[in-house]
Amino acid sequence: MFKVALTTEGVCYNFNALAVTEMFTDRMQKDYPILNTTEISRNWTVTEGYTNTDEHPYPRRGRENGPSPDLVILLQEAKKFRGSGCNSARNGFKIFLQNPEDLPQSSHYYYAAVPRQVSSIAVKFSMLNTSETLRGYDPEVRQCYFPEDYKLDYFEVYTPSNCRLECQSEYMFRKCGCVWFNMPRKSP
Repeated sequence: MFKVALTTEGVCYNFNALAVTEMFTDRMQKDYPILNTTEISRNWTVTEGYTNTDEHPYPRRGRENGPSPDLVILLQEAKKFRGSGCNSARNGFKIFLQNPEDLPQSSHYYYAAVPRQVSSIAVKFSMLNTSETLRGYDPEVRQCYFPEDYKLDYFEVYTPSNCRLECQSEYMFRKCGCVWFNMPRKSP
């Protein structure tokens, strides 16, 4: 269920992300995998959400409400990985949440799971929807993009998070001639 993802924190593990083939364009570097997810989406899109035609859609969906948690994970930390050299949280784990179409970015908000304590995360989502009647207007007028309005170099689907990451990567490459190991970039 968990797949490797490279972030600024180093090697992390990701759950419920789209397959690399759905996330990245063929312009993305292939020297080493930033993400190794392979499961293809089923009965879900970022614009339409879930359809009710499949009992097992992907990305997996949680229940709207329920008496028990949708996912329970036991995290064990090896003693050799404790301390500031391995984890900027010092002890325990950082838990990140993101859209399945976004490349994980550990520099954003996270929840801390502290050793020898039960940690619970309750998530409440806010959705920003744009009326279909606005499609006829230019993105500059409506001040937002539909996913198909803007093509990114490295990502198949436009999301604000992937757009920011791509812009940061391009800017860093222009200024420094290189990018962080976990940033999208062109093949040399």
